[in-house]
Parts: sequence; structure tokens; C-alpha cells
Amino acid sequence: MPVTLSEKFVGDLCSNSFFNIWSFRNPVKEVGLEKELTDVLIVCDTNLIIISVKEIKFQENVAYETAYERWLKRAVERSVKQIYGAERQLKKMDIVINQDGEEGINLPPLESRVIHRIGVALGGKRKVLYSSANFGKGFVHIFDEFSFYLIIKELDTISDFIEYLRKKEIFLSSGKK
Repeated sequence: MPVTLSEKFVGDLCSNSFFNIWSFRNPVKEVGLEKELTDVLIVCDTNLIIISVKEIKFQENVAYETAYERWLKRAVERSVKQIYGAERQLKKMDIVINQDGEEGINLPPLESRVIHRIGVALGGKRKVLYSSANFGKGFVHIFDEFSFYLIIKELDTISDFIEYLRKKEIFLSSGKK
């Protein structure tokens, strides 16, 4: 399965951080099937972190509003769709299946899983304002390459990262600015 440079960037960040022992790059949906589940899956205790990576170049040769809408649809909306699809598939799975088709670790029991959803949207050149939100099937945290890099380098443990996500969800859901 070919890996894009943006997927390699995010996968390398995970491998070289506190995520390293819990990350699975490009796991597949089932043994013998090369259909990718997501770009990175992190499994730690009962926590599953689904990471989708999309790199879409911001079009500077068209009107800003048009470029913004196209980028948002291709980078953010497609990530959200992949994440929700991976979450649906994970409900049918008991074990992580590695990219090479080998079985990985067992997943926690379905009733105890806590899902965290992350979209990493690259290529916006800091020209696009977007926010993490509940896109209809659970909260998705959206990062660009800069913010994802900074948060991974700033926090020291997976517990800190999960607590950050939880507090961010609470704050953004409260409607405060």
C-alpha cells in the first residue's frame, strides 16, 4: 500500500513521540484485504485514537471563498468521513490487523472503548480557519501540520494528550469563545 508524504510525516511524528508503542500505521480492515482502515490507529488501554491524514493544496489562483470551500471539502470533510467509517469498522473488529495482513494486538472490549477522532489536514498554508467539532457522529479534532506537530512535541504522555482532547471537547461544546 503506497504511503503519501503527509501520511509518512504524521506516522513518523507518532513513531517518534509518546505514541510510539501504541501506534499502528495504515492498519487494514480485515486479513487478506488491502483496504486501509485509517492512516494511524493508536490503541492504549481502552482508548482508541483514529487519525486520518489528508493533504490538499490550497488553490491560490482562484477566489478565496472558492479555494476555501474546496480545501475544506477535500481536506477536512474527507478526513471526517474516513474517521467515521473507520469507527464503524472498528465496532466489528476484535484485533488490529497490520498493514502486512498480520494480526496485531487485541482491541479492548467494545463496551469499554473510548474513541478519539483526529483529522490532520495539510496544505492549507495557514490560510484556512477551521475548527474541531462534532460533525454528526462524534467530536473530531482537526489539526494542521503545524498544530499537530506542536501538540505532539509539547505534551509528554498519552494520558496528557487524551486529557487535552477531552478538555478541548468540553470547551468547544460549551459555546464559549
